[in-house]
Formats: sequence, structure tokens, C-alpha cells
Amino acid sequence: MRSEPRLGPAHPHLGRAGFRLAYPVLRRWAEGREFYTPDSGVARELGRSLREKLERGEPAYLIGLGPGGHDSGAALLEVTARDGIRLLSSHEEERFSGVRHEAGPPLRSLAQVRSDLDRLGLFPKDIHAHLASFDYVRMFAGGVESFFQEVPWSVGLVRSDVYPGGLGPQWRAFGAARLVASELPGSSPRVVGMGHHGNHASFAWALSPFAQQSEPVLVLVLDATGDDCAISIYLARNQHLRQLHQNQSFWDSLGHFYGLISSSFGGWPIGSAEGRWMAAAAFGNQDRGTNRYYRALRRLLHGGEDGSILIDRTLAQWHVSGAVRPFSQKFLDALGGPSAIEAGWEGLSFEPNSRVPELADLAAASQLVFEEALQHVVDHWVAATGARRVILTGGTALNCVALQKVLERSHRDAVGQSGIAGALCIWVPPAPADEATPAGAAIHFALQHGSRPGEPLQHAFYCGDEPTAGEIESGLSAAQGLETEPLELPSGRTGQLDLARLLAVIVADEGVVGLFRGRAEIGRRALGHRSIFASPRRLAMRDFLNREVKFRDPFRPFAPLCTLRDAPRWFHFEQPLDGEAASVYRWMGLAVRAKPEAFERIPGALHVDGTARLQIAPDDDALLFCFLETLGRQIGAEVALNTSLNLHAPIVQTPAQAARLLRNSPGLDAILFVAGSGEAYLAWTAMHTRERPQRIQSWLARWRRAEGAPPRLRALTNPRG
Repeated sequence: MRSEPRLGPAHPHLGRAGFRLAYPVLRRWAEGREFYTPDSGVARELGRSLREKLERGEPAYLIGLGPGGHDSGAALLEVTARDGIRLLSSHEEERFSGVRHEAGPPLRSLAQVRSDLDRLGLFPKDIHAHLASFDYVRMFAGGVESFFQEVPWSVGLVRSDVYPGGLGPQWRAFGAARLVASELPGSSPRVVGMGHHGNHASFAWALSPFAQQSEPVLVLVLDATGDDCAISIYLARNQHLRQLHQNQSFWDSLGHFYGLISSSFGGWPIGSAEGRWMAAAAFGNQDRGTNRYYRALRRLLHGGEDGSILIDRTLAQWHVSGAVRPFSQKFLDALGGPSAIEAGWEGLSFEPNSRVPELADLAAASQLVFEEALQHVVDHWVAATGARRVILTGGTALNCVALQKVLERSHRDAVGQSGIAGALCIWVPPAPADEATPAGAAIHFALQHGSRPGEPLQHAFYCGDEPTAGEIESGLSAAQGLETEPLELPSGRTGQLDLARLLAVIVADEGVVGLFRGRAEIGRRALGHRSIFASPRRLAMRDFLNREVKFRDPFRPFAPLCTLRDAPRWFHFEQPLDGEAASVYRWMGLAVRAKPEAFERIPGALHVDGTARLQIAPDDDALLFCFLETLGRQIGAEVALNTSLNLHAPIVQTPAQAARLLRNSPGLDAILFVAGSGEAYLAWTAMHTRERPQRIQSWLARWRRAEGAPPRLRALTNPRG
């Protein structure tokens, strides 16, 4: 471990020669399949005609595609000269298939786009361009470059299992034009692959509250890898976004560092490991001086004077072995051998005096190193640009604890120097990872060719359609063992308030209830359309949700959902809740620290380190706001636990998926389904406990008696139940 690190590739010139040879060959081959690069003649022609269309005052419609590889999907965008860019839909294929990080073609997502077009009175021929979430030509040419940079050791990169799922789905993405022609007949089948990090940056900035600012806005893209880099820096000013820097490496990557550490040692799949690892890190030793793993992990990453992050290629070896063997024996020996791995997570939980395995210390050490590396990048580019508004995106921006540390340090430094006005203002989009890059590709193309940002995001509900009453009834009827009670409600806002009171009755009595309504959230976090709610008053509820409802690791916390007016009572905030970046708290973008009273009154909402991934309910969501307000009158806090409506799978998209989840989750008391036209249904099952029907009827009776509740209910028992 004391030897000199090796930073950068062994044969950079040989690698560059490999890229120069591979790129034109791949480009010609892809063009034969009507897949084009962003600098191609076809892309320039489409861009020129887009400008002309906007100058004539005509609207243009763009489709973004995640054609395969992982996180496939499709998005629809409207662009006008008057209103700028408007996101109409963003469909994630995994929601329909039930497979996390779906790698197959986005067939169901394209079917949803066709439905969107029908609703708008449009046809596939009205689509101006189709834009893909990666420049796959550059990505595969970059793979050739990476191979030659490290020959002969890089022979391991050609193994089929070097990446989770293999490279087949990415290669099949070159068939995107054929897919478009099949699923959207009548449209031009040409597809342009847009630069991946530009897609991230474009989505995050153009839909942010900073997009209309004349002052500089720093946009940092840090993920596992893009087309040809892992870290990109952008600066926006006066409605123009430009790239300042990219690191020209797949492998010098904070996303790879955190993802491979967490999956290799945690024992979970890449993509599902990082959040669990972050949760476990809070239990570990946070002292850099005494954590036995910190020094070894710290040597994996080196920060350059130019703000760069480089891996030590004598310790990391994912640049030659991918996910198969990402760390050298030298590094594993420095960690102390395999004992920590063999010990696993046994004993780690929220129980007082529970055993903290050494693996939690390893997680804590890697979280510390990740935070330092992120701070290094932020510090350099904030100093270089003078920007005080910062947007973070890419998969690493899901590490809300690290973002919290960046914000806290900024405020400490500002108070010590120039006052609070000099502190950073941080914003994160609701979907910073790759599920947003189909929409990002369309936005990227629009920005490059004459469009400008439109209104900032106010919500995150763009996936799929609102459920109809027929779809809900069909989904509930198909799931055996359920009982259903249709609820007769007044129309409009009054009906929403009545449903909010029912949710409050259940949660205040320590019940666990799901809510299924409207279009689904984009991104990884449930925000009140596909959610499970519970009371935060008892620590035991947190353990019950992990054990009996979600069947997940006993050390994972739950997010508090809170009203804007009550949030400052329980939590410290480093940036104003009424400020320009306040929307970041609508989708759990930043962690916050709890105040002392929170530990006494809402302990179930807090992690072991006293932090919480808070969501603030928007005031214009009548159902959520009234639910929390009513709950607050009963439990003394306008706070509920909020977790995603899923079970070892993506967040549910359809009523049928939600009904199956209800059958399979013994701790979930009921799900409230709300159709787009206002019909509502409460569903439950007696399969897991005989007492549940009595509890449900008791809650309904109390709800009926409550002021403003509907006077009459009619019950319907599922004939197949």
C-alpha cells in the first residue's frame, strides 16, 4: 500500500489510436441502421429544421429514447418559441415490466407515448426527431480505447459478464430506428444518439428553478460512466448551457467507486446496493482517525489540483476487470482480508445495543471518502466559476447525505467569511439517475438548436397515465383474496379532503396504508402517488415496516413526509424553505438534521445518525396537505412516514401490480385507490390476519362519524376473494 500509485491509463496514446480507428467504422455501420451521432449531417439537418419551425411559431414534438442497456424508457417533449421546453411525459420501462433497471427495449413506454400523442390529437408523423439517451457510437469506440489503454491486462474487459447484464442490450440499442418504425408507424425512424452527460445536465438545468437566472449556475454531472467520461462540468448563464470540462475516462469515476464498493462487499446487485450501503454507513465508525478501513479506502482516490478525481490503478482494477474483480489483492489485503465480508450484515439493526458488524465501518469509511471526493470537485469548480447556485445530477446525486455535507460546509464557511449570502444554493432534480436521460436527450437536442428552458418543474408525476375506475376494478378483481369497498364521495376538492381524513384515521391508529393515484412519480422515490404511509411516533413502526411490509434490511430508514409550516419545528434547514431551490425538498433531494424534539415525538422518521431524507408536501396537493394537517391534530405532528409502494421490485405502475403487492405484504393493512375521474376504493385482505377486517371496519366507522365525511358507503366483497 505504500508504493507509488498509478494514476491514469498505461498506454494513453495507443488507446487514442484505437478510438480513431474504431469510431468511423462504428459510425458508418450505425448510419446503415439509421442511428446517427450528434455531429452527423442528419442531426444538423434536424436541428436546422427545428430552428426554422420555431421561428415560424410552430410547435415541435420530440421523443427521447432509452433504447436499451439499462433504465430504458421513452419521453415526450413539446418545444415552442413562446413557452420554451415543456416535458409532457417520461415513462420508465421498469415500472411496466417490474424489472429493476430494465435493459430491454422500451415497448410499453413507447405504447404510452402513442397514448400521449392520441390524447393530444397528434400522430407519429408529427414527431420532429427521436433522440437516444447515449451516443452509442462514441460509447463503443470509447470501449475500444479503454481496451487498448491497458493491454494486455484489459483482456478481461471482453468477458460477457464484465458488466451486470452484459453489453448485449447496449449493442441492441443500435436497432432503435427499427423499434421506432415498429412501435410508432408513420414516424421518421431516424434516431440521433445524444451525449449522455449532456443529457443529464440538460434535464437538470432546463427544468430547474435556476434556468432563468442571469448569474452563473454550476452543473456537476457525476455518475458511473457516460459515453466517454465519468465527470462533466457545465456552466449556465443567460439561458445558455455550455460544457467546461470532462475527465476523458470511463474509470476515474465516483459512481464506479461507490457502486462497486457497495455491491462487492455488501452482497447486493449494482444499482440496488448504493442506497442500502449509504443507510448502513450511518451505523459505522465516523472517525477518520480510528476507522480501520478509512486509510486504505482513501488511497483509492486521488484529487488533482484541477479538481479531477483519479483512481489508483494498482488498487482498483475495474478498468481491466469491470465488476467481476474490481479490486486488486493488494487492496483487499490492506482491508484486512475477507473476514469483514464473511461476517456480513448479521445483527445490524435499530435495536438498542445491537451488534455493529465491521462491514458497517467499511460502509462508513467509503461514505467519508466519497464525501471528500465530491467536496473536492465542488470546491474547485465553485472557486473557478464564482457560481453560488449548484445543480448536482447523475446517479451519485442520489447520495443525499453527501449533498447535505456539502451544503452544511458551505454554510459554515459562509458564516465564517462573508455571511449567509455567500453560501451555496443546491438543487437536485427528482430523477438524477439514468431514468431521466431519455427526456434529457430530447431537451439536450432542443437546447442545442434554438430552444430555451420553459417553466421549472413543480412536480415529478410524468410516468404513465392516471388510473381509470375500470382499470382499478379490473386489477382488484383479478387479485384473489382481496376485499374492496368503493367509497362514494363528493366531487372535486371536497372528495379529496374526505379521502385525506380517511388516511389520517388509519395512520393515527398505527395502521399502514398505501395510496395509489394519478400519474406515477419519475425517479427512485415515492412522492405521494405510489406511497405507503405510517405513523412516525414509535421506533417500533420503523422496524415493523422493514420486517412485515417491505421485507428489507432491518437497518434501512424511512422518509418523513411533512407540511411546509411544520417542517422547521422538527428539522434544521441550511437553505430557505421559501427560497428559489425549495422544490428540492418536494422530492427528497437533500437530507436534513433533526432537532431535539424530533427524537422524542417522531423517532420513527429519523435515521440512527439523526438525519432524515425529508419530503415536504406541496401546499397545492389538497389530499396530501389535508392528510398531514388532520394527522397533526391527532398525533401532534404534521408528519407521516412515506415509503415506496413496492416489494423487491420497482415502484408499482398499474392497479394490478398494486393489488398483487397488497396480497403479498402481510403488514400492509390497506391500499386506497383513486381514479383519475374521482372514484375511490379501499382494498384489504384477511389472508394474513383475522383481525384486519374488524380494524378496517372500525376505521371506516370512525371516518363516517368524522365531520365532513360522506354520509353513505356501500360495500362490495370481491366475489373471487
